Amino acid sequence: MIELNDEILNRYIDGELDPAEIEEVKEALKTSEDAKRKLYAMQLVHSELKKYPAKNTSHDFTLLLMKKIISRREPKKQKYFIFSVSSVFVLLSLAIIGYLTSFILSNVNESSGTDNSLNNLVYLIEKLVVGIKSLFTT
Repeated sequence: MIELNDEILNRYIDGELDPAEIEEVKEALKTSEDAKRKLYAMQLVHSELKKYPAKNTSHDFTLLLMKKIISRREPKKQKYFIFSVSSVFVLLSLAIIGYLTSFILSNVNESSGTDNSLNNLVYLIEKLVVGIKSLFTT
């Protein structure tokens, strides 16, 4: 016994089944009221769709469609601008950090020689502030 699903019923309506399958569908339709209703609804839709003429597209429709798809995939100029600005910002930040690190390390050797780690920390912070001031004043 054939299972009546949408695909089988559509093929039945379109006349795409072989004679043995047609007989199986007819037998299944005799025993199932739901299948009859479903077939009737599908036949109504099929007949209504046949009333509308098929639209013809231009010969270059596919080419135009593919051009639109490709143009959407290309990165926008705005993305390049944002990437450029953020790259400059990151490089500038790294340069400042590198300058301050070298400034602090060069001045650590000149520390007062105390063994107190708190005094060394305060000294490093003072040198950092001096380095930042010298960076922005020159």
